[in-house]
Amino acid sequence: MPWTPLHAALGEAAALLDYALFERACEAHTPESTNLDWKQALPLNRATETGKQEQELELAKDIAALANSGGGMIAYGVAQTGGRENPSRAKSIEPVGPLDELTLTNIRRVAGTLIYPPITGLGLFPVTAAPEEDKGILVLLVPDSPETPHLVHPRQGGRRDWFGAPFRDGPDTSWMVERQIAAAYVAREARRRQGQQDFDERFKSFVDSLPGGDSTWVAALAVPEVPLPRPRDLGFPAANGIFKRAWDNAQLVAPFGPRELTLAAPPRRGLQRFVRQGERTINGGGLDAVSRARVELHGDGSVAVAFTRDGAIPGEGRSRSQVPLDDFEAVARDLFALLWAARERLGVVSDYAARITVTPPTQIFRVPHPQVRGAYETWNEASRVYGYVPVTGPIIATEGFEGALRSWFDLVNDAINQTGYTWPLDAGDVLLAVQLDD
Repeated sequence: MPWTPLHAALGEAAALLDYALFERACEAHTPESTNLDWKQALPLNRATETGKQEQELELAKDIAALANSGGGMIAYGVAQTGGRENPSRAKSIEPVGPLDELTLTNIRRVAGTLIYPPITGLGLFPVTAAPEEDKGILVLLVPDSPETPHLVHPRQGGRRDWFGAPFRDGPDTSWMVERQIAAAYVAREARRRQGQQDFDERFKSFVDSLPGGDSTWVAALAVPEVPLPRPRDLGFPAANGIFKRAWDNAQLVAPFGPRELTLAAPPRRGLQRFVRQGERTINGGGLDAVSRARVELHGDGSVAVAFTRDGAIPGEGRSRSQVPLDDFEAVARDLFALLWAARERLGVVSDYAARITVTPPTQIFRVPHPQVRGAYETWNEASRVYGYVPVTGPIIATEGFEGALRSWFDLVNDAINQTGYTWPLDAGDVLLAVQLDD
């Protein structure tokens, strides 16, 4: 369960989001704040079309205001004190009744269609008390968005022909004035530049950690656009569980690659991360080579995977600078398996920035033989690749498993296509295999 602004307001460190937490909030008369909002009724419950539109607009304003103020939480089903002289505080739980999937879908739809740019990655958590499992509180968690300011169409006199940027002013919602909006756009561009710089530094740090001297690796990194705020909370039990869940996904992971080489390696603690590293000597044909892999699971939700065969090609010998194209697929599959297991276990709600490349740079890529398993087509000088560059782009995790896998495989195929070959890395085949396995 996520750690929320309510935990912070109550001074509780344990990330248990249960009915008792809200009972304690009501007993303490916890006040609303910049990142905590109490609501007694569900946001979309009007019957008439006009009423629905008004509620959708109000919901869009509430979500955008929290996103523009660093993120926060709305709890539906908590009655509050009121009055100008008495700031809004939690008074009692007023269960909102049964929650169906349509209600949750409509909330996400409002965030995605009535707010500009759209807000994705909302956390929606029904919290109930036994035995009344059909009644309780709906928790809406709005992430700290890197795309602020988010705009909505305020309604004025029945017209919606201008945009406004709401924000939380303590427990209240206000509208940004022109200078605040201008400053928010400047800050957005500064965050983007800083985010790109941070990503580059993290990728370099990962590459610098790879063992094996001058071996050529296929390396990939994925970082959440909204990293988890408490990376030190990741412990050995959770890390082991994530690795196991990822590596047990037989229809997704590669038959040979990072997963197989690191499967038996115990995770080692690093700086707010856990690392698994493994290797295997490549025997036969007089080869003096070692295949190696390194995988990292970070407490903020990031994952990194790297793999090298040390330039060894069976029947040919060894040249450290050559990279088989199927190594890209091995890294791609294993990174995604680890990413999705970490996303589900840790509660990452955003999309990811990702990169895949070869390091150090090389010009020699080997194509697997179409008929002979484990063999590669003959390489000649005409196949040399000049100017190979890393491929960086988004993994659209907020579109679900299929959208995330397709967007990641698109990046990987871009990385492979630079070599002049088309590799059959098809997200549809993987999705079908996963569905059949389920």
